[in-house]
This record gives sequence, structure tokens and C-alpha cells, in this order.
Amino acid sequence: MKKKLPIIGLLALITVLLTGAILVVMLKLTGDEEANKKPVDVTMFSAYTDVEEFQNVPAMVTAQGTVNEVVDAGNKNYLIDVSGSTVEEYKAYLKTVEAAGFKKHSDNGEDAMEGYALTTSYKKDNLTLTVSHAISVEKTYISASYDLALSDHLIYNEKEAKANVKANTKVHMLQMTASQGCSYIIELKNGHFVVHDGGTQQEAANFMDYITSLVPEGEKPVIEGWFISHCHNDHYGVLTEIVQNQAWLNQIYVNGFYYVEPSQDAFNQLTTQSDPSGNMILTRAYKLFKTQDGGRPEFYRPQFGQRYYFSDVMIDVCLTLEQLPMSAYLGTDFNDTSFWLMHHIDGQRMLFAGDASLESTYFVTEMYDKEYFDMDVFIPFHHGINVYDHFTNYCTYDVVLYPSFRDTSIWDSRDDLAAKEENENLKSKAKEVYHFGDGGVVLTFPYKLGTAEKLEDIQDIYKPM
Repeated sequence: MKKKLPIIGLLALITVLLTGAILVVMLKLTGDEEANKKPVDVTMFSAYTDVEEFQNVPAMVTAQGTVNEVVDAGNKNYLIDVSGSTVEEYKAYLKTVEAAGFKKHSDNGEDAMEGYALTTSYKKDNLTLTVSHAISVEKTYISASYDLALSDHLIYNEKEAKANVKANTKVHMLQMTASQGCSYIIELKNGHFVVHDGGTQQEAANFMDYITSLVPEGEKPVIEGWFISHCHNDHYGVLTEIVQNQAWLNQIYVNGFYYVEPSQDAFNQLTTQSDPSGNMILTRAYKLFKTQDGGRPEFYRPQFGQRYYFSDVMIDVCLTLEQLPMSAYLGTDFNDTSFWLMHHIDGQRMLFAGDASLESTYFVTEMYDKEYFDMDVFIPFHHGINVYDHFTNYCTYDVVLYPSFRDTSIWDSRDDLAAKEENENLKSKAKEVYHFGDGGVVLTFPYKLGTAEKLEDIQDIYKPM
């Protein structure tokens, strides 16, 4: 007969079996957890293009990051948005890029844009690679462009910064003489200029007369950088008119144009407001200008987090259209393709963002703290129309350079836009408000309240509503 197991022995056996089962489950869970922690090799550009040079871009290794969006901006410009990546992974990827033979061209400085963004640019053969990390939202943007230059103004030049022939930097807001538009000229201490937009074709004569008046007789203005915020005629039209007039082309030098070319998807989706023909002009017309040394200007594509140095003025790229996924655009609003630029001038700050619209304001308030938008000078978006209380409440500023529409605005029939033209919340927070409908304005930096130079009002009909 078989002996029966004592009760105590039976209980012991059951305990051993249960313990073993629990250990097996724990080991499996631990194994799954470790598998989840295994770094993910994020597929790079080779999965999206057959262009040979792009096959050499190494993959980014990230534990939790995923490819959120891939943008084909045309003309061999691609961008991959890696969401969920960390600063450490960004830095590790830079080492991978350098190991792959890419040569570092520049980064965004020791303060890394005040702790909000890390950006490094590289060159290898005909390929330009810019890697940016938005710290607060844990995103890495990897932008690759074929046969596109990187500006020397991305590198701080102490000699240039101190080569001052003028005592102060000045910002000129030009009055629009023919129609709505946007035209700002920064007069640098080295005697050269940075231009933002310029206005429509009808503004070309006034623009040329004005900028040539800022240099001694017999000399030509040197525009070190001409920034075009986005592809709308009332911002780039001056360029299209100048290139058709050889006399004007001979009156100025332009060393470089800065513009972010939209993707074909953007043009397709935002059809009611986009201008593909103007985009083509912008990406080709620059070749008709001349630089100081008799060569042709370069065409540059600003990237998020880059810092440009012009004389002693620093310009940070806060946002470009590439940070906005196509799903974020409000209807057909092409205005949100405008880039955001924060200027640092003699210890003061000035924001320019073209016709930036609603969605980009949400993006910047997510990426930057309120302290970043503690400004001295604010240029409202879209001629003063795209001004939103949630953003103006997020900011502080002393001076507003208000590019508002006037009585002849093409938008007069749009009651919804006219109502927003004069934003009372914006004006109530400012200590000084200047309209180019009242005439041009010149601010001398460091700017002291009450010292703005108001230029003659060219035409009485162009008054704020």
C-alpha cells in the first residue's frame, strides 16, 4: 500500500509549487519590462527617400521616442520629428552623427537659447544636417537638406561684433505707402542691415529710397541677412519687384536670404491662402542679387533653435513651420507658416513673427515659459489682426510696433477681421504704441521710452481705424 503524505508535507509541497509559479511569472514580467526598455533604433531618412546622400544619415537610438511626423519639404529637404526623446539621447545622437563623418558647423551657443532648445548643425559632402531638441516638450527634430548652405552668421565672430562704426543699433518700421504689408530694417552698428520682409511690389520704390538714404552718398547698403517670414505677397513682393529692375539690383548688396520653404503638403492643404508661384520666386530670385565681393547671395533655411549673430545683434529662431504638424493648422491658414524670431539688441528683446496665427501661439506657450516672452518691443502678428488675448496675457512688453491695416485695407469688407484690428488688451499693457499707418518709426537701442523718432506721414489716408 502507498503511504499517505502527512498533511504538513502536502502543504509544504503546495507552497513550493506556488512559489515556483510566482517566480516564473515575475521573471517573465521582468523580462518584458527589460524588453520594453531596449533602445529603439528610429528609422531615418532612408525609409522615406531614395536620394543616395540621405542613406548616410545615421539612425537615432531612443528608449521611448517615436517618429511623430516626417516632412518632405521639396527640393531635397526632409525633417523627422522624434517625439518622446530625451536630452541625453539628443547628445548621444550628436556623437553618432560625428562618428558617421559629419563635420560640426555650429551650435546655438553656451546658454543654448536660454535653456529651451539645443541645436547643432553639421555638413558632410553636399548634405546639411541640423539636429534640434525642444527640452520642455521632449522632441528632437532632425532636418536634412541636400545642397543647402549653412550661414556663417551661426558662428559668433567677436571681431565682427566689436567692429562698430555706429554708436547704436536702430530698428526702422517703414510706413506702407500703397497697401498692407510688413517692412522692418535693422541698422547694425557695423553700418550694415538686416531686413524683415519688405511689403508688396508697390512698396519697392519707397523701400529702395529709404534704405539707400541710410548710407553715405556714393555707397551701397549691405544687407547681411534678408528674412522672409512666409510666402505671402505682402511680405515678399518687394523682392519680386526689385529683381525686375536692374537699376535697383545695382543699388544694394545682399549677402544672404533666410526663408523656410513649405512642404508640398502645406501648399496642397492650405490652398486658399498659399502662393506656390511666390515660393518658387523666393527660392530662385536670390541668385539675381550680388554680394559685396561680386558673388551671389546664399539661400539659407532657418531651423528651430538656431542662433544667428549679426554684428552684436543675436536672433534666435523660436519656431518654424516644421514644428507644426499639418493637423495643427487652423483650416487653410497659411499664415502659421511664419517663423518666430527673438532679437537680442543691447540687452533688450524684440519679437518678430510675420503673420503667425492661432496654433503657433499655442505651440510657443507650451515650449517656452512666460519669462522668455518678457520683451521690450513686440511686433504684433499679421498686421495686428492675429492678436490673441491668451498670448498677450502670456507676455510682457513696453513698446508695440503695430503694423495695422488702414482705411484702404482689402479686408474692409471682413467685419470679423476689422474688429480684431485694434486689440485693446494688447494696447492696454503697452507703455507706447506706434502704428506705421501714422508714418514710419525709428527706435534707437538701448531704447528708452519716449525717444522714438517718428517719420513723416507719407499719406493721410493710411490711418489706423
